[in-house]
Amino acid sequence: MTGTIGGDCSALLAVRAHVDDLVSRTDEIDEFCSSPDWIVPLHHTLGSGGLLVETTDDAAVVLAVQPGPQGRTVLWGVDVAWGYARPVVGPDLDAGIDLLDRVLRDHRRDAVAVVLTGVDPAGAFAARLVERLGHRLIGTGEPVGRRVADLADGVDAYLERRSRAFRRNARQAQRRAEEAGVVFEWVAGGGADVVERAVRAESHSWKGREGSGLADPTFARFYGELAAGLAPTGRLRAGFARLDGHDIGFILGARRGSTYRGLQLAYAESARALSIGNLLQLGQMYRLAGEGVTRYDLGQDMAYKHAWSDELFVTDTLVLRGRVRP
Repeated sequence: MTGTIGGDCSALLAVRAHVDDLVSRTDEIDEFCSSPDWIVPLHHTLGSGGLLVETTDDAAVVLAVQPGPQGRTVLWGVDVAWGYARPVVGPDLDAGIDLLDRVLRDHRRDAVAVVLTGVDPAGAFAARLVERLGHRLIGTGEPVGRRVADLADGVDAYLERRSRAFRRNARQAQRRAEEAGVVFEWVAGGGADVVERAVRAESHSWKGREGSGLADPTFARFYGELAAGLAPTGRLRAGFARLDGHDIGFILGARRGSTYRGLQLAYAESARALSIGNLLQLGQMYRLAGEGVTRYDLGQDMAYKHAWSDELFVTDTLVLRGRVRP
């Protein structure tokens, strides 16, 4: 067993390969966002405080050490921005809960609470957690949903499950884009340079005008660092729609095994009538299905994604009492 608290990500980086392997063997989680691929750049760019990293052969617990009331601390899942990541990972449920229980006992005098994000409320981990540590459960946070498309049988089968209007609109959009001279450029691999190109493209979108998405310098830095971390394994996936030699839209995401995680999508307001966002989404699906991707995670649950998805994956945030009075 190893345990480290550090002010940066060095403690997690030291055991990154082991944590990554545990994540890959854990059920009922948002795998991409629970992995170091996501939480390392997230803590580095958006997080604060130290990291508590505890590992055994069969489990890992990764928590951010946040200030709490009366000079105490709160141990929080590293993904404080979105709540996608589960901070307890590993294929053995009891090993993970044993490790979490040890963290609670070791920090019983300084940590007032432990906040566990990314917990599937209907899953075996949640049931075992309540069975063993339910006496510590003091609250829950807002559920977090992601929309997921099933590409296991290919894109044609996926489209057959969509409405007739959805399929008709896709065909019409493809014809309009071809007549307008839109071309698509697909990128497999790369790093921060791909995000920098997407940032430039997003400046012409509504997000760019409002300063949200990649137009926010902090989020642009986060995605840039995430992409740089993926560069050695070539798992970044992007597409750019171009018209008259200029990027008028982009889609950005990443692979992890047979899962694709969508990250950002935007298009120029001037190209709204060309349905560029829809064409980028479908084009990405065709390319990824050809690579063997079966699960296409569209990300945060939003109204427009309902028509694109086959599944809503929801996780909860559970708050456990930490400090025990002497």
